[in-house]
Amino acid sequence: MSETPDSIYSLPRGGKKIVWERHDIEPFEPEERMPPGMEYHPALWFFARGRVELHKELDLGSWSGVAEWYRNISDEHLETGPALHSVLDTLLTKGMTERETAERISGWVQRHLRYVAINLGDDGFSPHDTEATISNLYGDCKDMSVVLASALREAGIESRLVLVRTLDLGHIPGNSPSPRHFNHVIVLSVVEGDTLYIDPTCGTCGFGVLPDGDQGADALVIREGEDRPIILPANRPNPNVWDISIEAVVDTAGNADMAVTMTFGGHFAAAARRALIYRAGRTRREIVETMLEPAAPPFRVEELSIRGENAASDSLVITAEGLVRDMLDAGKRRVFLKLMNGPLISGLADCAIRRYPVYLGTPCSMGYEITFTMPEEWQIVAAPSTGRVENDFFEYRHSLTFEKQNVRFSRRWSNGVRIAPPDVCGDIRDDLDEIIGIEKTSILIELK
Repeated sequence: MSETPDSIYSLPRGGKKIVWERHDIEPFEPEERMPPGMEYHPALWFFARGRVELHKELDLGSWSGVAEWYRNISDEHLETGPALHSVLDTLLTKGMTERETAERISGWVQRHLRYVAINLGDDGFSPHDTEATISNLYGDCKDMSVVLASALREAGIESRLVLVRTLDLGHIPGNSPSPRHFNHVIVLSVVEGDTLYIDPTCGTCGFGVLPDGDQGADALVIREGEDRPIILPANRPNPNVWDISIEAVVDTAGNADMAVTMTFGGHFAAAARRALIYRAGRTRREIVETMLEPAAPPFRVEELSIRGENAASDSLVITAEGLVRDMLDAGKRRVFLKLMNGPLISGLADCAIRRYPVYLGTPCSMGYEITFTMPEEWQIVAAPSTGRVENDFFEYRHSLTFEKQNVRFSRRWSNGVRIAPPDVCGDIRDDLDEIIGIEKTSILIELK
């Protein structure tokens, strides 16, 4: 709708009543696999062009005005003192590289400061002092980011605060400068020439890894002359990867010894670490069994090994071993053997009247490989062919090879973008249906 009002009425004492009218507005009806609904809700935004907020002049006529306003608010809290110096003295040693220094400082903030948000009065925007947050050992995203930026600057590493509108809120509506679009604060740091974004509230994220809700989100870097928001990148130093490798040795009774290796990188690693830490009373074995449900046949984990559980590691690797009973019905001459427990990709129900874009998720790569070793008495009768499904938005490769008693199926999904426009929904649905069909396929084997 136009920003021009439908009616303007004069009020006593020189005031005005400004009216916009809309009737019979269609309700918002969310669609399957769409971006955050907040981005598409009908809304009318009002902003005063100039005002004083938190005792600072706030110019809402430009993004540079918003950045300058928040820089004036936050700079006074980016001060160092005895508490910060004591932390740096324990963390840093002579001869450390700039990257090692940044990693050490970032890791300390993520692991030692507890996230607590109590937004009373000015606390919704104004951070606390660095010294106070370190002394308390807790703070919200603004406080933790101020500590991180202060520590990095004290160590000689360039850093800036960054206002973020997390993905669950969608993108900023139109070109309407305001700090109230944002609900989060992180840190930009330039380390050995690389620009990295660090979220100190994510205690399970590796260095330079952003959680899923930050990647692709609108953000405003707080520095002089910053005149427009940016889109936060997907993880670059540690890409979003989840690979599953399964070895299954089937005996003559139809039982299988199963060995599984899962490798997580980027935000997948952060999410898996979080699941292992916050278990809600469940054991780590039960958590790993839940992770495996979409891929591996149901089995009880008997041996478990986890490497990289600390966020300082680039990747998280979980290996598990166990026995799957009755994987094959040994009493039959012909048996269908499933390649995976269920499809790892979900489809689209309907595209007939699609209004909104199709959300494909954070750019990532997901691999799956399973190898069956069967008894000599069994042989393959029918198996799916090798191929690929690809379009402008994602790629899916799959292959099946067999040699003597070994059968190997592998697949890899990768997408470089989050969003596909609504007019290609039908093509996307057809490609997803084809992928789901491949992942539901079984191998037909029989006794010789």
